[in-house]
Amino acid sequence: MTVDKGLILASPYLLNNRKSEHLMHVVLDKNIDMTLYSNSLSSTDATYVAAQLYTHVYDWQAKGMKVYLHAGEWLDEMTTISPSIQSARWGMHAKTQVYKRSGAGQNEIMVGTYNIDNRSNHYNAEMALFCRGNDLLVTEVEQSILSRANNGYQIVGKNQAVDSEGKAVNVYGAGDPDTTKMKFMWLPSWLFNFLL
Repeated sequence: MTVDKGLILASPYLLNNRKSEHLMHVVLDKNIDMTLYSNSLSSTDATYVAAQLYTHVYDWQAKGMKVYLHAGEWLDEMTTISPSIQSARWGMHAKTQVYKRSGAGQNEIMVGTYNIDNRSNHYNAEMALFCRGNDLLVTEVEQSILSRANNGYQIVGKNQAVDSEGKAVNVYGAGDPDTTKMKFMWLPSWLFNFLL
């Protein structure tokens, strides 16, 4: 069954191989709404993954994908046991997808362990739960992803990002030394992309 209305991807990593990149091009070429929610440089300790994300994310955005990145901050959705926990660097680690299709009861969600990367595609044993036919659940999952995404920032152009109020923000969510380290990681991450 094909997606014909929308696709929402929440993944801590986006490391495409030829197959997943082709699938994304197919979806975007059909003018299907596609949204990605992932980690920024400031919300991940996997600098090599961020190096690959920032290499390709502007092209995806220019092609029509809505790209939201987690800003590395605590989201006021739950209470914590200590205020110091709120000031720690936070990342997103959800692996959730929403498939939107025409027709009642055709929308579907996937929640599991699958990252959009080569390790999940080729090496790891991954699990996922798929649920189709419950539009209320699909709507709840979609709204949860988009609510968290809107608490981060959106890529709006090459090296350009805005927060939920439309104010310009740092596209990486971080400064030096993190950005310098990421730029040095680009070549090794590209060479070993098949293992990441």
